[in-house]
Amino acid sequence: MANHMDKPAYTATLEYSRALIKRVVRDYWIRHTGVLLPLMTGLMLALFLFLLWRGDRSWLVGLLAAVVLFSCSFMVSMYFIHLKNSTSRLDAMGNSTAILELSEGFLRLQSQAGASELPYESVTDVWFREDYWILFLAPNQFFTIPTRNLDEDTTEFLRAKLDSRGEPNRQQRMS
Repeated sequence: MANHMDKPAYTATLEYSRALIKRVVRDYWIRHTGVLLPLMTGLMLALFLFLLWRGDRSWLVGLLAAVVLFSCSFMVSMYFIHLKNSTSRLDAMGNSTAILELSEGFLRLQSQAGASELPYESVTDVWFREDYWILFLAPNQFFTIPTRNLDEDTTEFLRAKLDSRGEPNRQQRMS
C-alpha cells in the first residue's frame, strides 16, 4: 500500500484490553440483535413451556422448540464468534497497543499485527461511545478506537472527520 501519510497531523498511542474488547463486542451484539429478537424468543419459549405444561405434544410444540433453539443458538453464536475474532486480533497485536496517525485525508493504525491505512470515506458508520468509538467499514467489519489516550485536539480533529458518518447524538445511549 502506498504511504499517503508522510506527515501525520496527529499521532496517538491507543491501548486495548480484554475488558474493552468485551464491552465493544457486547455493544455491537446488543445493537445488532436488537430488542425484538430476544423478546420474541422469550415469548415463544413461554408459549412452548405453557403448551408442554398443558400436555400438548403436537407438531406446533416441536416447531416452537426448533425456532427457540435456533434463535438462541444464533444469538449466542453471534456474540461468541465476534468475541473470539476480536480477542484473536488483540492477541495478534502483541503488546495491546497501536499507533493512530491522522492526516487530512487518511487515518492509519499500526501495531505489531500490521498496519492499515484508510481514507475517511471508507468509514461507513461510527458509533461514538464515552471511552471508545467503533468505526465501520462494512456492516459486520469494524475496528475500535479507544479514546482514553486521545488528547482534545486529536479527538476534535478525528470527530470532525467522522461526524457526518456516525451517530453523534446517540453517544450516551449505550454507555
